[in-house]
Amino acid sequence: MAELDALRSDLAAEQRALDDIVSALSDEQWGLATSSPGWDVTDQVGHLTYFDGTAAMAITDPEGFSAGVAALFDAATTVGPDEFTLGAFRARTSAGRLQAWRANRQLLAAASATLAEDTRVIWYGPPMGAKSFLTARLMEVWAHGADVAEAVGASREATDRLRHIAQLGFITRAGPTRCEARRPRPATSASSSPARRGTCGPGAPPTPPTRRPGRRRTSASS
Repeated sequence: MAELDALRSDLAAEQRALDDIVSALSDEQWGLATSSPGWDVTDQVGHLTYFDGTAAMAITDPEGFSAGVAALFDAATTVGPDEFTLGAFRARTSAGRLQAWRANRQLLAAASATLAEDTRVIWYGPPMGAKSFLTARLMEVWAHGADVAEAVGASREATDRLRHIAQLGFITRAGPTRCEARRPRPATSASSSPARRGTCGPGAPPTPPTRRPGRRRTSASS
């Protein structure tokens, strides 16, 4: 359980780091465009809010989660996935958006506390092991947080919390993987470009092996 405990702790810490940025935003800053075309800061946080909520439901109420998945895919051909997942969040005040995200984070934290090493969690694709499931949530808040930080001109400190993401990418990537030991800069600035290959080995923190697309989709991969 030690690794799961570390994941739970690091996920919460990554969420708090983004919360520190978001909680200080003005109403105008919530509307700033991000590097994901068509999405502003509100949409980035709304995406996290929606899928943190469904992640909690996937753990505590698999049947309810499955019904939600069906509704989401139905919405893709009617109102559209963005309106389905973000519409209610967009209608909230800035304070209400922050409150909603914090509430769903608490739901996820409570649900994840029930996970065991061998638990498998239903998701939009194949079921995921507990460690991979929580790592995916950590990856989401880190990636969308990078878009938010860039949009508002904030800086984020590089931490070894990203080791979970680097490890997941390393063990799931098909084919030969180049592994380098590389010491990063002390801080990640808002203007820094995401790394395009992973690193591992001595030294911290690692750079996750991810290449973020220009658009973060509201989809089964979230």
